[in-house]
Amino acid sequence: MADIVVADVVKPQILTLDALRRGSCATIRSVQAGPFDSERLKAMGLCSGRRVTVLKPGQPMIVTVMGTRIGLDRNLARFVELVPAELDGACCMDPLDGEVERSEPPA
Repeated sequence: MADIVVADVVKPQILTLDALRRGSCATIRSVQAGPFDSERLKAMGLCSGRRVTVLKPGQPMIVTVMGTRIGLDRNLARFVELVPAELDGACCMDPLDGEVERSEPPA
């Protein structure tokens, strides 16, 4: 009788938004805050599947999601669980975070 070999299963590394460094990006896995705070975070665009980039760590931290900069209390950011971009295959640059078109004509 042959031995059954079970492959090692690698679980993605999960971290929280407050742990990211400046310039780091990740995809939001879930929001684990209470009902009121979860709704507040979702209203700001911080919900599952969205890409988030840290512009300034600290208190408050500044992040960008869907092209919008958000000032966020670090204590609230610890409830946002992430999957690092290098593990989920997502590109760090959110399509809405690209360069802003200039309204003045070129010289």
